[in-house]
Amino acid sequence: MRGKEEAHDYRYFPEPDLLPLTVDDKWVEEIRRGQPELPMEKMERFMGEHGLPRYDVEILVSDKDLAGYFEETVRLFPEPKTVSN
Repeated sequence: MRGKEEAHDYRYFPEPDLLPLTVDDKWVEEIRRGQPELPMEKMERFMGEHGLPRYDVEILVSDKDLAGYFEETVRLFPEPKTVSN
């Protein structure tokens, strides 16, 4: 038997039963806004807003619940370094 070596050997062709999919930019943006903050974004925000060292921030964002607890505590007691310790 002969082996398949190139893409044309696979005989790709469009699926005739599938309709073309068009995605509205507005819908994509709505989904983007609904996404939670990613850990790297949260790290940058914690370092920028609160002036925390990278080590502290890495520990805080390693757990979603811990990061939420930190944010709520800083809101009530606005001394971020003390709270992170």
